[in-house]
Amino acid sequence: MPTNNANWSQLNNAAVNNAMNKAELITDPTKAAQAWGAIDNQLVNLAAGLPETFDNQSNIEAKNVRGINDLWNVGTWDFAFSSLK
Repeated sequence: MPTNNANWSQLNNAAVNNAMNKAELITDPTKAAQAWGAIDNQLVNLAAGLPETFDNQSNIEAKNVRGINDLWNVGTWDFAFSSLK
């Protein structure tokens, strides 16, 4: 499918495609994880997928602020729902 899929870069690389076709047939969980990990490395080396690095953001807290944690990232406040007490 050329659109509306998880292949955001629209990558069509013969080596990656071949590795994915082989990996999807592996039934052993450990070997499958190794195969897909190797594919992830191929994608990163092609710059089709880059590992996400988390930036450092300061978290400022005060006694008079009611901070609400983000549901997806516990420990960081969701400023849309945080408020003054």
